[in-house]
Amino acid sequence: MTTGVQTDLLTSVLRTISKRLNQESFETWFKPVLRATKDSTTLYLTVPNEIFREWISANYFDVIEESLEELNLARDRDRQLTAD
Repeated sequence: MTTGVQTDLLTSVLRTISKRLNQESFETWFKPVLRATKDSTTLYLTVPNEIFREWISANYFDVIEESLEELNLARDRDRQLTAD
């Protein structure tokens, strides 16, 4: 179950990522992100499957990093992409 806080986190992360990509890339690779959650040490983005996880990790790591820095979520936090 997704809470309001998780929905707000996902919306914020995706909005920030979208500013760094062309629309086609964002729609293809990030719009399908299912949820964003965090705990005290890690931010998790859940993607539809392993193909998404591998492609985003290989091609958009810097975009995610820059976006998390803009949102002040990068400091002292690991990043994990998980496949649903």
